[in-house]
Amino acid sequence: MIGASSPNTPIRQSSSSQLVCDLLKTCFTSVSCQISSQYAMLLKLGACGSSLFTLRLLAGGAMARLHHEQPNVFFIVVGPVLDKAYAADVQSTALEWPNVCVLDAVPQAELHHMMAAATAVVNSSVSEGVCGVLLESMLLGVPVVGRRNAGNSALIQHEVNGLLYDTPTEGIAQCLRLLTDLALRKKLIQQAANDVRMQYSRSSEADGYTSVIKSLDESS
Repeated sequence: MIGASSPNTPIRQSSSSQLVCDLLKTCFTSVSCQISSQYAMLLKLGACGSSLFTLRLLAGGAMARLHHEQPNVFFIVVGPVLDKAYAADVQSTALEWPNVCVLDAVPQAELHHMMAAATAVVNSSVSEGVCGVLLESMLLGVPVVGRRNAGNSALIQHEVNGLLYDTPTEGIAQCLRLLTDLALRKKLIQQAANDVRMQYSRSSEADGYTSVIKSLDESS
C-alpha cells in the first residue's frame, strides 16, 4: 500500500470545501460542482493492477449500476503501476464508465488531503496484512470499507469501526450506506480513531515487538 506512515504522525485534516470539487474536476470533465457536498468520492488506494477486485468491479458492472443509481458518486483508484499489462486493462476498463478514474501514485501530503476529502477509503485486496492506508484513514476520520480477508478483519470490526464486504456488489452497497446512515458513519469514525490511538500507538507497537523478541529469546 502507498502512503503509509506512523499512526503517531500528525496528519493535517483538509477543511477546504473546494478540495473535492478540484479533484473531481481533474478526473472528470463533466463535473462542474460549486458545493462539494453535492458529490461523494470513494478512494481505492494501492498498487494499480495488483487487485483482481478492481478489474472485476469495473468489468462486472457494479460501477455501471452505481452510476445509474447514484450519478454523483465517483470512484477513484490511486496507486503506482506494478504490472503494466494489468494496469492497462484497468485503465481501459475504467474509461467505459464516467464515474471511474485511475490515477498514478501521488505525494503523501497530497494523498492525505485526498483521503480527508473522501466519503470512504476502500481496501479491495484479496490478501492483506495490517493495512497502513486504512490506519491512516481511520486516524483522519475517514470511514473505511475493506474486503473481508485476514488482515482487514483483524483491523476492522464490521459496523463497529468500519465496514467489511465479500463481493464487489456488496462493497458498493456498504459504501453507499455511509451516504445515508449518518449515525452509523459518525459511530464508525469515532470508534476507528479511538482504536488506532489505543491499539496502534508507538508505545503499544514497541511493547508488542519487545514481547515477540523476548519470546524468541526464551525459546532459543
